[in-house]
Amino acid sequence: MKIRQCDIKDLDIITEFTARLQKYENDGQLIYHPNFELNLKRWIEAEILSSNSLLLIAEVKGNPVGFIASSSSINDNGFLSDPIKGIVQLLWVEPHYRQQKFAKHLLENVETCFKELGINYVECSFTEKNKEVGSFWQANGYFSVAHTARKILTPPQ
Repeated sequence: MKIRQCDIKDLDIITEFTARLQKYENDGQLIYHPNFELNLKRWIEAEILSSNSLLLIAEVKGNPVGFIASSSSINDNGFLSDPIKGIVQLLWVEPHYRQQKFAKHLLENVETCFKELGINYVECSFTEKNKEVGSFWQANGYFSVAHTARKILTPPQ
């Protein structure tokens, strides 16, 4: 296994992985925009090029098998003594490569980068539908600190 930083040449595969993740976690309550794939590709491209983001890709024999997208955020509202946090935005490993510690190694690499930057805490979120990922985060030292509730005011047609 090799882990390396994503570059613009990885745009198509990262977009494909992210689309798979979105569809895997989709609970059907919200409808995708007609230009979902194009908008997703534009967003991923901006993330790859952003100095605030770190996207890493895991490869086996030169073939991408997973990735992690992360960023840092400053919430300088004056409430916290340390307003900078790390965020794991996306984490995907192809089903055939799960249970082989690819996700753990991707996460450890991102956490190391955050530590080197002086970032003291990391947050992530995942959908209620993605039950198995909760145990992954817990096994890696993450604990739940918030919940998101949703009410659909106008059901999709």
